[in-house]
Amino acid sequence: MRTVTVYVTCGPPGAGKSTWAQRQAVDASWLILSVHEYRGQAPGPGQPSAGSIYARLDAQLRRALADWKYAHVVIDTCALQDGVRQAWLRVARQAGARCELVMLRADPQLCRARDAARPQPLPPDYGWTDAFLRAQLAYVSAWREGWDAVQVVRT
Repeated sequence: MRTVTVYVTCGPPGAGKSTWAQRQAVDASWLILSVHEYRGQAPGPGQPSAGSIYARLDAQLRRALADWKYAHVVIDTCALQDGVRQAWLRVARQAGARCELVMLRADPQLCRARDAARPQPLPPDYGWTDAFLRAQLAYVSAWREGWDAVQVVRT
């Protein structure tokens, strides 16, 4: 029986999550489900909420797991909230998939510089301090969340 592996990236903006995902996707057996599809659609008048963006990614993941077309599915997003990671872990487990968390760690100044160089950087009032704190908390809690593997990638 074919096994699907779901990889959930975790780290602050600019840590290298999308770059990691793109480097892994060496053939058509890889699917990257990225929050970047919705970049520029930040919460605000007429824009989808963060919750609806995660709901879209969740629906895409469920479809990919039901199709069995891909051997590897990457959820490319910060995943700094415990509940978000655990929800994807549950969906993947229900489908019988192997589940890996990929934690990307980078210097905060480097993360900010990478984000500033993007075509659509985060808004000036983005909570960088909070994001780095949540990344540290995620690093601590990841080991007890039930992943088949936790990879730590320093960028």
